Parts: sequence; C-alpha cells; structure tokens
Amino acid sequence: MTCSCVAFGEIMLRLDPAHGVRLVQAGSFEVRFTGAEANVAASLTQFGIPSRIVSTVPDDGLGDAALAFLRRFGLDTGAVLRRPGKLGLLYIEPGGAGRPGQVIYDRSGSVFALTGADAYDWPALLAGQDWLHVSGTAAAVGPGSAAALDQALAAAAAGTGVSLDLNYRARLWTTEQAGRALPSLLDRVDVLLGAGAEAVTILGLPAPPGWCPGQDLTTDQRIALMERTRDHFGLRAVAGTERSTTAGGRPALRGLISTADGTAVSRAFPVTDERGRVGAGDAYAAGVIRGLLLGHPPQVVADFAAAAAYLKQSITGDVNIASVGEVEDALTGHDDTRLRR
Repeated sequence: MTCSCVAFGEIMLRLDPAHGVRLVQAGSFEVRFTGAEANVAASLTQFGIPSRIVSTVPDDGLGDAALAFLRRFGLDTGAVLRRPGKLGLLYIEPGGAGRPGQVIYDRSGSVFALTGADAYDWPALLAGQDWLHVSGTAAAVGPGSAAALDQALAAAAAGTGVSLDLNYRARLWTTEQAGRALPSLLDRVDVLLGAGAEAVTILGLPAPPGWCPGQDLTTDQRIALMERTRDHFGLRAVAGTERSTTAGGRPALRGLISTADGTAVSRAFPVTDERGRVGAGDAYAAGVIRGLLLGHPPQVVADFAAAAAYLKQSITGDVNIASVGEVEDALTGHDDTRLRR
C-alpha cells in the first residue's frame, strides 16, 4: 500500500547554548532547524511514507538553509512558500540536577505567523494525499497561520485523514485562548494526539475521578480521559505518551491509543538518555500515523510508536532518524549496543 502525508506548521531556527551551559553563560550556540510538524513528516519519510511540509520561510539565505536542512531527511519542501520576513526562533536551555530545562520562543511576527490563508492552495496541496498532520501551535502563533490551519482542515474534509497534536505551549498562549480556538477544530479531525490533562483544561471535559489539576494522571485516569475525549468529539482515535516511574524508581515511557476497536497501552520503555528528549512526542506521533495508515490494530500501533519515541532518545536533534527495522529491533528487545563493524 502506498501512503503519503502532508504536514502544515512553522519551521524555526533552534539555538542551544554550546557545551550544555545555561543561556547566561553562553558564548556560542549550536544551530539546527526544527518544527513539530516537520519533525513528524521527516520521521515518516524514514518509515518509507513520502511526506511533504507546507509552510512559509523567509526568501533569504536563512530560508535556504532551513529547507536544505529538511531535505537531507528526504522531506519534500516544494510546497514551502518564500516571502520577506523573519524566521521564528526558539532557544533551549538544558536542565539537570533537579532544575528543569526551558524553552524561550521568539515567534511573534514571523513570516509563517503573518502568512494568511489565501496564500495556500489547499485543494491542490492535498490532492491525492492520504493524510494531513497539523498542531495547535499554528493557531497560537498568529491570526494568519490560524486562518490557514482552518482552511487546511476544511479542504481535508473530502477524505484525507487528519491528525491534530494539541501541542499546548504555555509560553505561546493561555489555556483560555487555546480553549476558545482548538475545540472548534475537532469536528474536522480524525486523530487527536497529546490528550492528557489538556483535555480538561483546554477542551473543557470533566476531570477523571480522583484527579485534580496539578496532579499527574494515573494510567487508568489517562485512559478514561482519552476514551471520553474520543467519544465526546467523535474521533477515530486519541493517542499520547505517558512518563511515569517504575516500581524500582526509574523513569519510564509508555504509549497509549484509544480507538473504537479498543484501547491499548504499550510496555514501559526506560527513559535513559535526555539528549534526545525533544522530538520524542513527534516520533510517537509519526509512529501512530504510520500504524493507522497501514491499518494496524491498536496494540501494534501503540507498541511501534512507543518504541520509536524510545529510540529517539539516542538521537541528538529533533528528528527521529530511525528506520522501521531499527524501531522493530528496539521493540522486540534486540537492544544490541555493540559496535557493528
């Protein structure tokens, strides 16, 4: 079966203080390009699913560099618009020893945020495509990109599968703003990604029994909330990851998906390498989309996607540069760390 995916979202320049120091100590930065939707699409290309990114970048050397970076992963960038303006920025300061990392955004007024809906020919962009992947940040960064997101979903209603990652970022907008914008999109969405406590605070659903805001969801509470979200909005599936602690006190990662055919939870994978944490959710999303495109049952989808997120820990940067075979090896326990010669 031949499958394909279109992803719509902002492409940004990511700056990390070199040598893992704090921002105030930084004398130089490591540079790469990123974007949640582009990360998902690039991961899908590694899985053998041709994918294209739709976005807008500056018509200058920085825009050239961004597109060249994405093309190295096999991503089709032919639908990316070029216009005068600035590229969105994000700075990531690493955490450690009880201090969380942090992300600082400079995305206001970016060329993507300002490009309106009329710039994109969505019927042509989606013609012959099997899937459209978007996220809530397109609605958060500006009215132009929010209108473009709305039109993309309207155009996809003709039969293209649609996934929306809530991707709530408190430093981009408030829960009240997100709550006014995102629920109205879900009647044109098939698969919702990242539905945890946000389903209560943003989507306005009742809290699961025994849970209060600020607390971590138990696995049972998360499942109940995902199933309620699926049924309330008439979704094909709701999927997400869960970070927890094993009985031995070690951090662990699980994948969950709830469909009309049942709810599945993957086995727990160890959280062992924080260098690749950024992008693990996008790796999971790509695994879910692949499984649904191929018609796999919920347990197979959850297991493969969770293994992809686990493997992402070993990969610096935001894109999960991992093949289907490598993910399947991680899933089946063939965790061979010997150097292959």
